Amino acid sequence: MGKNIYLWATSRLYFPISKYLRIFGKMVLRRWRPKIIVVMGSAGKTTAHNLIFELLKQSHTVRRSKKANSAFAVPLDILDIHIHNYEPKEWLGACLIAPFRAVYRYLFPYPQKYYVVEIDADRPGEIEFFAEFIRPYIVFWISSYATHTENFDALVANGDYKSSKEALAGEFAKLFRQTGKKTLNILNGDSPEVRRATKGIKGEKAAIREDKGTYAFRNWAIYRKRTEFEVEISGETFKVSLPYIVPRNFGYLVVALYLVARKTGIPFYKITKVLEEFQMPPSRMSVFNGINNTKIIDSSYNSSKEATLGVLEILKNYTGRRKIAVIGDMRELGKEAGREHEEIAGKIAEYGIDQVVLVGPLTGKHILPALIKSGYTDANLHHFLNSYQAGIFIKERLLKENDVVMVKASQNTLYFEIIVEMLLSDKKDADYLCRREPVWEKKRQAIKQAFYESIQ
Repeated sequence: MGKNIYLWATSRLYFPISKYLRIFGKMVLRRWRPKIIVVMGSAGKTTAHNLIFELLKQSHTVRRSKKANSAFAVPLDILDIHIHNYEPKEWLGACLIAPFRAVYRYLFPYPQKYYVVEIDADRPGEIEFFAEFIRPYIVFWISSYATHTENFDALVANGDYKSSKEALAGEFAKLFRQTGKKTLNILNGDSPEVRRATKGIKGEKAAIREDKGTYAFRNWAIYRKRTEFEVEISGETFKVSLPYIVPRNFGYLVVALYLVARKTGIPFYKITKVLEEFQMPPSRMSVFNGINNTKIIDSSYNSSKEATLGVLEILKNYTGRRKIAVIGDMRELGKEAGREHEEIAGKIAEYGIDQVVLVGPLTGKHILPALIKSGYTDANLHHFLNSYQAGIFIKERLLKENDVVMVKASQNTLYFEIIVEMLLSDKKDADYLCRREPVWEKKRQAIKQAFYESIQ
């Protein structure tokens, strides 16, 4: 009963409740008046959000949003109210306490000068909702990929946009209605959708490109435990060495840090310290020691085509005996699903990945047949519908000494951290995986239970 009420509320009452909470969030912002730095896009937001926060800490007082990027969660974060188990009673309690917390924060405003907030566009109208009360000092639009695009298919059907990817970009672009001449707009200059959607925006426009341009990165190279880049800022070149591995598109974020530092008066040398000491969020390019002297590249938090391609490129270049790609469905893509999955299959074949384990109905429908056409057979191509079953297969039948295993999937119903946890050499490393809260453990247990029920 509680679950049904929650699902109904999050669909039918999503914006009404969000607008109610926004009233009190606006009240706090009017009194607080921080310089707001917005990080938005389809992928890479959390890492960018955390790094920008760590950079600003070097010279300024700064507050950041905590596990909040939705129309529901951001107003609550401004009120310093946080949901942990996502149960209906928690949402009700948050709504009841919101007016009182707003009065408190109006009388005793936050002392921080900056507020770094992550925002997302899960559905039409979400960014327009944010534009009503978020006045950015800096915007970093890190990416515009096909994520949550099924929610935008109706706009394409109505003729408002040519594609759901274009519709999603159009939604993100609505935030620029609230940017002014003093706003620094940091953009992914290699994205056609971003370029089209930001024509004519106000404020300073800094488009980051790979290889060329005023703001650029180049010469990406990965090694077993480090990554190297070069970045160029207005003709000045900097070498960047990171003590961890990151995909090529991390270069957009590195350049963005230099632009944020310049805008906020932070010396460039402090960027080096921040990058060297930074720890990636759980299950975003984490590397663990696995059983049988293997390496696990854990990127199981979530997935999109571009993010998956980035991790596959790392797998291709990583030192190891065999390369094993464990790929799960990319969800909520709507009409884009077939094309996006098939592009993943094409890159797997191009890279010649030794072993491929697919999980979910979408990978079975789109990636599996494409790889068979490319020459993969039962000897190196495996498909499952259950993450726990896939983990058992990898652990007990597939894994060999010195293998490198890359794990990537959308979180909806798959929860690939199950697989990672099964393969860890040191079980204590499970504490560093994503989704450790009790609510997620219940979902993982349900997946395991479904497997055992299927074999009875």
